[in-house]
Amino acid sequence: MKPQKLDLLICRMAYDGYENSKLVNWLVGQTIWLHTHPAVGDVYHTEVTRKAPVARARNLAAQTALKLNADILVMVDHDIIPSSNWLRVALALIQEHRAEGRRAIVAAPAVCDDGKTNVAVYKTPVLPGGFQWDGPTTLHRHGVTEASLFGGVGDAAAVGTGCIAIDCDVLRVMKTPWFALEYADEEELEISTGEDIYFTRNAAQDGVAINVTWDEWAVHKKQVDLVRPEPI
Repeated sequence: MKPQKLDLLICRMAYDGYENSKLVNWLVGQTIWLHTHPAVGDVYHTEVTRKAPVARARNLAAQTALKLNADILVMVDHDIIPSSNWLRVALALIQEHRAEGRRAIVAAPAVCDDGKTNVAVYKTPVLPGGFQWDGPTTLHRHGVTEASLFGGVGDAAAVGTGCIAIDCDVLRVMKTPWFALEYADEEELEISTGEDIYFTRNAAQDGVAINVTWDEWAVHKKQVDLVRPEPI
């Protein structure tokens, strides 16, 4: 009996209608390759533009994937350029987890504006003189120097979702909204948890494997302000 083929939805998170040309080239190349993959069935495509908060855009992408009855949702933000091999690795990992009866989320690591990565792990403070847990588990994002030493495939407690592949069975069993913000104050002026960490953290707590492709980094394109130079 032949294994069932996987249907994919590739969602372009084209905020403000802008996408980097290198990302467009990546999307075209991956779509061509997917049509030759023996384990891939239909390849769908959609574009989500940000008309409201990012959480709404990501929820819309997830809802679209379920309406199409897709097996895997691939989301790529407009300012992200995945490596040429990332989707190949992500698809293989999701297939491996499915063969073991488990569901997975696979993310490409990237550098954020603050110089840290988009990958979070669980850490807890340690009591002086011992290795006892002290208080609830907390999330800690890897710094770039620390992350530069990693290789292969790693596990995470939460990840950014700028370049991510999601087994849609994860969406089918999780409570909605999948993506949401958490605030540190009653007035909801200070964000304590972004929508991407909210989603992947909750999935990890439900037993979903959160994999990071440390050999397949994504480029995070950011604009730099060019201002009047200062005299020497």
